[in-house]
Formats: sequence, C-alpha cells, structure tokens
Amino acid sequence: MIYGDVRKVFSRWGGCSLDSGAGTYSEKGVVNLRSSLTLLLEQVSYELALSDVPKMGALFKKTLIIKHFMSSHSLKGHVALVTGSSKGLGSEVAKGLADAGASVVINAFNNISRGEAVAEQIIAKGGRAVAIKADVSKESEVKRLFEQAGNELGAVDIIVPNATPDQPQKPIEEYDEEFYRSMLDFFVISPLLLAQAALPSMKEKRWGRFINITSEVYAHSVPNFSAYVAAKGGQIGWSRSMAKELAGFGITVNMVAPGWIPVERHENDPQEMKDNYLSQIPAGRWGTPVDVANAVRFFALEESSFITGQTLHVNGGGTPW
Repeated sequence: MIYGDVRKVFSRWGGCSLDSGAGTYSEKGVVNLRSSLTLLLEQVSYELALSDVPKMGALFKKTLIIKHFMSSHSLKGHVALVTGSSKGLGSEVAKGLADAGASVVINAFNNISRGEAVAEQIIAKGGRAVAIKADVSKESEVKRLFEQAGNELGAVDIIVPNATPDQPQKPIEEYDEEFYRSMLDFFVISPLLLAQAALPSMKEKRWGRFINITSEVYAHSVPNFSAYVAAKGGQIGWSRSMAKELAGFGITVNMVAPGWIPVERHENDPQEMKDNYLSQIPAGRWGTPVDVANAVRFFALEESSFITGQTLHVNGGGTPW
C-alpha cells in the first residue's frame, strides 16, 4: 500500500518515478515532495509497529526507498554559489553540495582554470556545474555573475561566501587602512552584494540559504590578527541580523566556523606552529575540508529550515565556550 502511495505523491509533485527500484526523478517539484514524504514515513513507521514479522521486510524496504530520496537527493533542484571555490575549503564545499544534488556555481577570480577543473570533476560524476570568474567584492561583477549563473543553471538559492584574501598575522602598528578595508570588502561588503543579487528570487520562492564561512578566530580573540578578527566579527554580526530579517521569508542565514584546516596555502607554515595547534585540538586530529563541507551541507538541507542565526564550529572541540 505504501509503495502505491509513494507513486501517487511523486506523480502529484512533478512527474517523478520510482519504477524498477531505480529512484529516477525529474527536478520539478522536488522541494515540495518533502512534507508529503515525511508523512508517508510516519505512516510506514506506524504500519511497522502493527505488522507481523513476515511483512516487516517489505515495509522496511519501502521506508529505505523514501529515506534514500530524502537524504541522498535533498538538494536536487537547488542552485548553489560558493565563492572562492577553485581550491581549498571552497572546492570541497562545492563538491559536497553537488554530491547532495545541487547544481553548483564555482567562483574564482585569480585562477579560473582551477575553478573549471573543479566544475569538470562535478560534471564527471553526473552533476551540474559551471565556473565563473568574478570579483565578488564589486557590485558590477556580482550582477554579471548572477546573470550568467541564472542563464546556465537557474536562479541561485544557496549562497556560501567563502572567498578570502591573505591573512597575515602581525602587530596592529604594521597594518594599514587599505588592508583593513580589503578585509571588510571580503567579509562584509561581499555578503551584502551577494544577498542583494539573490534575494529577489529567494523571496519570490520563499526559500533560500546563506551559509557564511566565518572562523574560530573571533571566538578565541586571536592576537596579532586584528584585521581578520575584526572583519570576521562584522560578518558574524551581519549574519545574525540578516537571520532575523529574512526568517519570515523561509530564508535561513547561518555560519560555519572552521578551526585551522590545513589546505594549500598553509604548506609553508612553520611545522612548530602546526604541531602546537594540533596538540590543542581535543579531538586529537586535524580537521579536513570535507568536515567543513559536511557542516555546510547540513545547513543547506530542507531539514535545517528551522535553524537560523547559528554558528557551527568545526574545530574538534576547540571552541572556548
């Protein structure tokens, strides 16, 4: 009985099919399926509780079919933009969202060929992706980025501001005004421009996700790092304010705060510094870009729709509170 109900729901919400156990489906109407599938899961659980042992195998299989659709393809029909995603954390975040079914815009400014390589990896696995060169701290570039993304993949409804400049650690006396302003451009102005470009379509469909990549440095008040810490503080404040402003539109704004996750740009960092940091991680291991990607994916899911204005620290337990 449940399998027939599933077929009816899929037909109602966009011509999807579960024929031959293959789990094939169109992109149309996928988001609207979730509430109906959740109700079906509840019905399956109820029938399992009432059924005799011979029936439990078949009912369990039907439950798995529905859960497979909800978990493995939960971002199908969505379009994600990850800035600074040609390497490091950004590339893994982009690939993680693609693995969840989202179409992904790979963004880079300095080396778009690396971004194209990431897009090709996603496409090779059956996903949809495009690499677009743009400086996301410039309004005209952001507008062009969204126009091209819309033409090639559709309206962007998941935004992950991840692009970052160099992050030198030095005393306050050695910073200058220009560098401070560049930090604010990346972590405050860029999210502003991305939001202004994306919000019209997000508000129209009443669904959207902003997932800002912040940092543990704000929570730790790291010294000799004032430009980065101050700009990240601004980004955190912006995110919390926007979370309340946009909640009524079905749009969530959350933050993922990684600890020190070694990537390409850390290759030449002193080994003593790395060893010291590792010794302070309660989990006893380095975090990986995939750890960060998993946290971003969590916030993007429909199942996280009631979570907004929150920070998820990805640092192995190193947060000071």
